[in-house]
Amino acid sequence: MHKVSPKHFDVVEISDGVFACIHKPGGGALSNAGLIDLGDRTLLVDCMGTLAAGRELRATAEALLGRPVAVAILTHAHDDHWIGAAAFGPETLVVASETVRRACVEYGEELVEEYRDRAAWESELRELEERLATEKDERMRISLANGIGHLRIVLADMDEYVPRYADATRTGELVFRGSKRDVEVRALGRGHSADDAAVLLPGDGVA
Repeated sequence: MHKVSPKHFDVVEISDGVFACIHKPGGGALSNAGLIDLGDRTLLVDCMGTLAAGRELRATAEALLGRPVAVAILTHAHDDHWIGAAAFGPETLVVASETVRRACVEYGEELVEEYRDRAAWESELRELEERLATEKDERMRISLANGIGHLRIVLADMDEYVPRYADATRTGELVFRGSKRDVEVRALGRGHSADDAAVLLPGDGVA
């Protein structure tokens, strides 16, 4: 395995060719992602929550598995799982359910509008920095520091961010068959969000 040292997440190999990318507190990932070697192509599960983390996720996938990500599955529409999709090029097919894609587009349009008001984000950053300077409670200090880190990451990439939505939509379950393993995408419906999916690797005992 190639040595990788991402800034925004830790990488843990949980099975041969299967990697969990775990958010680091204070980083830009904001959620976790999965990298899966199908043998003949690379499958990604979720794209993390900032453009910066998405870029790092793309670079990590290419370093670990030696090729671009072929398919990225979005499990649901919460923004910490798909904002980073903007870092991936046209060689990566982004797939979600129709419900998830529609929700992403709706939120993405709102986000682009919010990004036009850079001054408001900078004002919020200053406010958090001022609160941190006087806060005594350690748990609150950690929360404020994480919020500051997130705002700085967003501000650094805000001007060049262009949302990337699903290129293709799935209905119900989907199976990817590779020379090394098969991967199942199972529709769960409403739960954690309006429409959730789980990604299962039956041969590895991994979900």
